[in-house]
Amino acid sequence: MKRRIAGLGSLGHPRILALSRWQGAFIAREAKAIRPSAWVWAKKAASAELYCDKLMQRSIRVPDPCVRFHGRWVVRRLAPDCSRIELASLSKDRDEARLLYSMGWETANMHFSTPQAIARVKHDLSARRGRWLHKAAKSMLAATTKDCNKWRRDWKRSAPH
Repeated sequence: MKRRIAGLGSLGHPRILALSRWQGAFIAREAKAIRPSAWVWAKKAASAELYCDKLMQRSIRVPDPCVRFHGRWVVRRLAPDCSRIELASLSKDRDEARLLYSMGWETANMHFSTPQAIARVKHDLSARRGRWLHKAAKSMLAATTKDCNKWRRDWKRSAPH
C-alpha cells in the first residue's frame, strides 16, 4: 500500500494505491477520498451526505464491477485501459462532438437515477428551444474563467514574496 498523487481535479484528496496478486496476475486498486458536491458548500446545506453509491446503483447503465463505494471512499481498479481521455492524445480525425454527446448522455443518465425527477427533467427539456445548451455552456465558461482569473489574482496577491 502506498500514498498516490494523481490528476488535477482531486488534488488534496487522499489516495491510497494497493498492489496485489489475484488468481496469478498482478492487480492495482486505488482508494480515493471523496467529498460532498460543491453544491452542498455553496448552498450551506445541513446534510453532507454522499450520493455516489445511490446514483451508480440507480443509473441506467452497466455498472463497473471494479468500482465500490465505502463510506467516504471510492475504490476502483487502475489499469492502462482505464484512464481519462486526454483530447490532445486523440487522433486528428477525432469526433469531438460525438465524445461530448456521449459525456452528456452519461451526465443525463446520472439524473435519471432520481426517479421522482425524471418527469420534471423531461418536461423542462421539452420546453427548451433553440441553442439553449450551447448558450448555457458559453455562459458557464465565462463564469468559470472569471472565477479562475479572480482566484489567480487573489492567490498571487497572497503568495509570500
